Amino acid sequence: MKKTLFMAVFAALVSLPMLAWGQKTIYFNDDFASGLTSTNWNIPASSEIASAGGPAYVVQFSQPSMVAVGWCYDPGADFIGDQYGRPVATTPLEGTYILVTHAHTLDSGVDNMVTFDYIAYAAAAGANRNFGLMVRETGGEWDTIYRLCGEGEAMPAEGEGSPAVKLPDTYGGKTVELAFFFTVSNQPEGSWYAFFIGNVMFASYYTEPTVVPSIAVGRFEYENFGKKVRLNLRNGGSTTITEGSFSYSLNGGEAVDAGNLVRSSLAMGASLTADIALNGDLTEGMNVLTVWPTSLNEAPVADPDTMYWHFSTDTAAASAYVPVMEVFSASWCGPCNTMNHYLNDALKTLYLEGKISPVKFQQSGDRYAIAIGNDRYMYYYDMTQGYVPAPIYNAETNITDWTNQYVGMMTRLKVEAAEAHARKAMAGMELVNVVVDSAAREISFEVHVTPLADMRLNLVPVVTEGTVSKYKGTNGEKAFHWVALAAPAGSYGEEVQLTAGETSVFSYKVDMTSTLVEEYADLEVMCFLQDVATREIYNSCTFDVREDEIVLNVSTEKDELADVRLYPNPARGYFHVSGLENAQIEIFDLMGRKVYGQEKAGGDVTISTDGFEAGAYVVRISQDGKVSVRKITVVK
Repeated sequence: MKKTLFMAVFAALVSLPMLAWGQKTIYFNDDFASGLTSTNWNIPASSEIASAGGPAYVVQFSQPSMVAVGWCYDPGADFIGDQYGRPVATTPLEGTYILVTHAHTLDSGVDNMVTFDYIAYAAAAGANRNFGLMVRETGGEWDTIYRLCGEGEAMPAEGEGSPAVKLPDTYGGKTVELAFFFTVSNQPEGSWYAFFIGNVMFASYYTEPTVVPSIAVGRFEYENFGKKVRLNLRNGGSTTITEGSFSYSLNGGEAVDAGNLVRSSLAMGASLTADIALNGDLTEGMNVLTVWPTSLNEAPVADPDTMYWHFSTDTAAASAYVPVMEVFSASWCGPCNTMNHYLNDALKTLYLEGKISPVKFQQSGDRYAIAIGNDRYMYYYDMTQGYVPAPIYNAETNITDWTNQYVGMMTRLKVEAAEAHARKAMAGMELVNVVVDSAAREISFEVHVTPLADMRLNLVPVVTEGTVSKYKGTNGEKAFHWVALAAPAGSYGEEVQLTAGETSVFSYKVDMTSTLVEEYADLEVMCFLQDVATREIYNSCTFDVREDEIVLNVSTEKDELADVRLYPNPARGYFHVSGLENAQIEIFDLMGRKVYGQEKAGGDVTISTDGFEAGAYVVRISQDGKVSVRKITVVK
């Protein structure tokens, strides 16, 4: 049976904020939202396999309950297939393959645990596949501490689970590495199989009952903010919790009994949410909420782990909310042309009014498609349902579900965006110090974020171009608008910790060399804050280089081509570029617009300035992997 896997939503909870964890120490926590990274994993020490599209260590895939990595042999594209851009082994795997962590020094006197989710699929059950976990002191011998199957037992053709593996107490206080391993041998030719892991956490847990609260901020309604809060309660001990009573105080006031908030059994590492209504006086400015457990499993907590959460009710400090429109389309998609005919005008109006932040992700098969576009599409798969066009409004809905008439969709879109914009936002956002350098082919910018409460979210910046038209495709569209060209923080952005009332600054410099940017003066930047677990978008902002004040072409002249000459300078009527050999010449005005281009130039080239306005220009010459950037002045 052919199996196709997609991701609808992350299962791993990202609470806001994680000011305290129940665990004593989290060595690492990975839900693979950004794929396999060197942050947690010692990639050079892991096993490399031959795969479609080049060597790989493990395969990443997405499905409704988790994003995961693992091992897969799929010669007939029966399982996940190359059509989703996931590399699979091109030759059958044979032997043992390992995925190794970086070294961590463990706590003593606690339960050091590894928890993870796994999912296994294969054409048939087999005793010649197995999976497990090993540990070793750094540089020592591996000690196998978990196997999915015993010796001689058959791994099932399909299965999933969430093991919790305790490291032997002898490793307490030592510096260790972990390794997930997958073994396979004597597999029938052409028989596909795969094993994946996700939501990996390596942490130490208290041996006594421990539950620590953190804030899980839901959709922000300013008028109700501060009157009721939602807590995330996580069991950080190795003992199951069946009762947990809590108290809280506001701004250092008297303790208030919140009662038993653990309404169901809470196993190690598990979490649940609970609401508490705040009975107390809030200040107009900054407030602090303190929450702590008073009893667990009906035993008093002598030394509770306390959460402190800061938030503001200062209405003057609140910003207007700007929703996001993520559009998934393609130049080969006939219905996309019809959708964009209506959507572009509506988005333009809302965009210019500052009531929406648009971005379009062209899909596979389109020249403007980029990796983030596919990842974002799969992230919303329950709303895209495998089809384009798919205009996703504010990570909440596919607007094609509103009505089957585009006129009706656009009418409702304007109403929805206006109502959202009238709300107050949890965080103010601003893009500043935006610098586009067409000669260096880069854009740099800063994102300033000022939240009303302590939060941990993902910050997602995207560089777009207002209008592109070079690669028109086959569906009749003559131009594409707000097309995503680059995502400097990846498909899901970077996780950031924000402190109430404080402005955090995040800086980016984006190399646009390998993008399909057509006019640097037409570049735009959009950025939004999102909880990747709940999809909640907390605010967004945009910067349009055509409308906003911006610095362009600030590159200092550099010369890696000493034998290339450019003369006369200033130029009147023409100038020469000599010493060329199969070179590329590009000339930009000071607005970043490309005004001249020539490929495969050789010898001495004469360039007429008849079509140039008087003023300064930047000449970029690329040859043999070297670049020369020079400025020339045209006089009339």
